Amino acid sequence: MRRKVHGANTTSRSRRALALLAGAAVACLGTVVITGTAVGVGLLAPARQSEVRQVSAVDGHVAPERSPAPATPLPEPEPEPEMDPEPVEYTDAPMELGPGDDGAEVLALQEALAALGYWSGVPDGRYGDLTAQAVLAFQKVEGLARTGIATTDVRERLANAERPAAVLPEASATPGIMVEVDLDRQVLLVVTDGVVEWAINTSTGAPATPTPVGSYRIFRDVDGTDGGPLGSLYRPKYFVGGYAIHGYPDVPGEAASHGCARVSDAAMDMLWGLPHLAIGGTVVVVGG
Repeated sequence: MRRKVHGANTTSRSRRALALLAGAAVACLGTVVITGTAVGVGLLAPARQSEVRQVSAVDGHVAPERSPAPATPLPEPEPEPEMDPEPVEYTDAPMELGPGDDGAEVLALQEALAALGYWSGVPDGRYGDLTAQAVLAFQKVEGLARTGIATTDVRERLANAERPAAVLPEASATPGIMVEVDLDRQVLLVVTDGVVEWAINTSTGAPATPTPVGSYRIFRDVDGTDGGPLGSLYRPKYFVGGYAIHGYPDVPGEAASHGCARVSDAAMDMLWGLPHLAIGGTVVVVGG
C-alpha cells in the first residue's frame, strides 16, 4: 500500500501558482506603459516624446500605437468675384434753370443774356419773370421752343450765340435810333446806329387782330395807365391810331394781343426813359 507524498503535490501546486503570477505580471507590464518612465522592474527603458508609444494588444502582445494622421486642411473658399461698379456718366452739359431757381448759375445766365442784349433787368441771381422773359426772347431769336425755361439746349446755345440783328437792312445800316417790332419772331428790338442794343419779348396782334405793318412815329404817350375799350394800357407809346407799345402783366410767347405790341410792365418802364420812344421816335413793324 502506497503512502501519499504531500511534499511533491505541494511543490507542484506552488510552481503552478508562480507560473500564473509570472504571466499576470507580464500582462500587467505589457499594459501599464506610459510615455516617460515605464512602471516595472527595469524591463522597459524610458520612452522619449519622439518615440512610438507602446500599448497592449488584446492578446497580450505589445503593439505600436500610430499617431493620428495629420488633418487635411480644407481648401480656402474662393473669393467672390467683385462686381464692376455701375458706370458713371459725366457730362459738362449745363443744368436746366427755371422760375424759382437762384444762385450763381442764375446770375451767370442773366449776365450772359445781358451781354447779348437780352434785357432781364438788373442781374440778381434770382430766376423771376424778367429772366423768363429774356430767355423767351432768346428762344424766339434762336428758333428754339418758346418756354421761358433755360434748358440745357438754351444754355449751350447761349454760350456760342451772337447778338441779334435787326430785320430791315436799313435798320442795321442807318445811323440813329429806332425800335423794330418783328412780327415773325415776336421780339421788339431797340436799335442804335445799326446795332441791337436790347432785345425784348413781345406779343403782337393775334391773327384776327393783326398789328399793322409799316414805318411809324410816336405821336402820343401816357405816363400811367390809359383806359380804353379793350382794357387798360400801361404807359402806352402810340405809333398809329389806337396801336401802341405798352406794358402788360401777361406777355406770352405767341401773338395774342388786339393789335398792340405788349411788353412786360418792367420792360415798359425801361423803354419809357429811352430816347428811342420819345415823341417823334421811329417804330418800324416788319414781318407778318
